[in-house]
Amino acid sequence: MKNQVRYRSTREKGNGTLEAFAILVVLVLPLLIFTVESTGITRARAVAAQAAQEAARSFATADNTASGTARARAVVHAAVSDAAVSGTTLSGAPPRISCSAHPCLSPGARITVTVGVSVPLVYFGRTVLIEQSASTTVDRFRQARP
Repeated sequence: MKNQVRYRSTREKGNGTLEAFAILVVLVLPLLIFTVESTGITRARAVAAQAAQEAARSFATADNTASGTARARAVVHAAVSDAAVSGTTLSGAPPRISCSAHPCLSPGARITVTVGVSVPLVYFGRTVLIEQSASTTVDRFRQARP
């Protein structure tokens, strides 16, 4: 009986290591993948929000609507490029600009800019479109411009 107990213990040697490795692969690896992907999405949301805010400000301080639109596009492109988020690109559409008054740059008008950023999910093989909006008000004390 004593020999039989020794035989079992040497036979099962190393099973604990194998079980720990299996648990590590099954539980920890998906958690790590989820953390990496969600970090990329969170960073892209912050980049899109910052780009939208800067574009709204640049549009509100422009001399006219045409130059404001051009400035907003340039600012969004620069903000996304400078963020250095790997794989993050602007969506195919330019930033959407909406105004509460006509003309857009009327004193007190509310300007809203929406920016879309595409983020690749490397481990899932998909791309997520993240849209963020920001609003600002045209200065009340400026003259109305077209």
